[in-house]
Amino acid sequence: MFRLLAVCHTVVVDYDMLKKKLTYQASSPDELALIQGAAQVGLILKEKSPSEMVLFNENIGATETYKILAEFPFDSTRKRMSLIVEIHD
Repeated sequence: MFRLLAVCHTVVVDYDMLKKKLTYQASSPDELALIQGAAQVGLILKEKSPSEMVLFNENIGATETYKILAEFPFDSTRKRMSLIVEIHD
């Protein structure tokens, strides 16, 4: 469940060179809360581009890369957003 929370979002990752830490830009507080909740259980969003995202799984000490196949932005009719990804092994 937490892996899905860590993957299905539109959060943008920034790296603050001065503070040497990751910062996140979210379109809503809810999306930011999803990322922060997943990080509390060890799934940290490290990178995100239009074509892929990278999570670091602290529980197993491994990096997980997901290829973004399609993104359906939030729609007031559907009242949700969707993301289709493929995990790279």
